[in-house]
Amino acid sequence: MPTSSDAIVVGVDIGTTGTKACAVDGHGALLARAYYSYSICSPCPSWAEQDPKGIWEAVVAAIKEVVACLSAKEQTISALSLSSAFHSLIAIDAAGSPISPSLTWADNRSATYAAKLRSADTGGALSARTGLPLLPMSPLTKLVWMKDHQRGLFEAAKGFISIKEYVLEQLTGERLTDLTMASATGLFDVRKHRWDDEALSIAGITTRHLPTFVEPTTVVPHLRKIVADYLGVPTQLPVVVGAGDGLLANIGSGAVGIGKANLTIGTSLGLRSVLPAPYSDPHGKNICYAVTNNRWLVGYAGSSGGIVLDWMSRLFGLEDDKVGRAELMDKALRLTPGADGLICLPYIVGERAPNRDAAAKGAFVGMRIDHGREHYWRAALEGMFLVA
Repeated sequence: MPTSSDAIVVGVDIGTTGTKACAVDGHGALLARAYYSYSICSPCPSWAEQDPKGIWEAVVAAIKEVVACLSAKEQTISALSLSSAFHSLIAIDAAGSPISPSLTWADNRSATYAAKLRSADTGGALSARTGLPLLPMSPLTKLVWMKDHQRGLFEAAKGFISIKEYVLEQLTGERLTDLTMASATGLFDVRKHRWDDEALSIAGITTRHLPTFVEPTTVVPHLRKIVADYLGVPTQLPVVVGAGDGLLANIGSGAVGIGKANLTIGTSLGLRSVLPAPYSDPHGKNICYAVTNNRWLVGYAGSSGGIVLDWMSRLFGLEDDKVGRAELMDKALRLTPGADGLICLPYIVGERAPNRDAAAKGAFVGMRIDHGREHYWRAALEGMFLVA
């Protein structure tokens, strides 16, 4: 076995718009990396879906590229670990195959159900127990919508998982979720570390529909043979279950403990702390996820992050033009703060925090004929950071 300083770990982050795989050694040096992107589909207004199998293909492609890069340098991978965005929901059959798209955090189809649950007499207590605001990002509210609007699909499903559990099961054959991802479902009691009976009743499911929950440091000591052979690694390769991206951003930046916080801006954005005690805002605004028996991830999640720039890249014809985007970013950053009077309200997929309004809409205000693309880009950046 390699020593801790010799060990090479590949971390895989399953993001909203792409998967990243990075190999690092025991000293934290970056040895190899790969990135594969994918898209969000919106077949109806306020819907945000993805193809789970397409994401799985991106994951294995990224890992395979990193493994090949290491092999070319005669380096060997010692372990894999997973991270992903929170709040996705996939219906699966008995074999674990998807029978629905992956509904992402940005999917707002369950907004009316979320509002009804918030206004119910038990809404505040439910949110406090589960650590998740009653918003359409929540898999709980998505399940209630699915039960009413896609009854055949709902009844055919033998399980409900996130994209992270889907990838983990494809890698290892094990159906497991970590405590942070379980907490992000709105179905989990974050203080008692168990599935919440009331939430399950509201969703119309039982614990048989859900993965087994474990701590993020849990190790699955093997890969499925077909996957190991494809990647060119041993079947005995350990896979660390890992956690949601928000927690791992805090750990990676050292934002653990009272008085420390991490602001992450990816496709979405989040401001979070890792604390020794749970905390729930009396108005149900913050998230509070279990991490271990004595640590909780507490903070806020907003929707208006890099997804705004991705949207603008498509509008400007720069979706596949990295150089063009870099040049536009450089021009935007050289403008004076305020974008010469142009203001962006970045709520193109509604908003989760600080405004709990799935129906919020984006806008540019103060447009003038002398504003160029760099002004719109700058205004969008400033709008994102004002939300954060």
